[in-house]
Amino acid sequence: MSQALLFALVTSGALIAGAFTGMRWMPPAHLLASLLAFAAGALTAALAFELFEPAFKVDS
Repeated sequence: MSQALLFALVTSGALIAGAFTGMRWMPPAHLLASLLAFAAGALTAALAFELFEPAFKVDS
């Protein structure tokens, strides 16, 4: 229970810190594009890994 609470506080803190940073500072366009491209790739990879295991189990 305490570990879940700690993880929730850390992730919530990162979200709030990112929101305040975004309100005060606008990154250059090339940096923003790079960060968004990385995030899109990370989400695509996470989705692929999440869907690969069930598909592999069904096929086997």
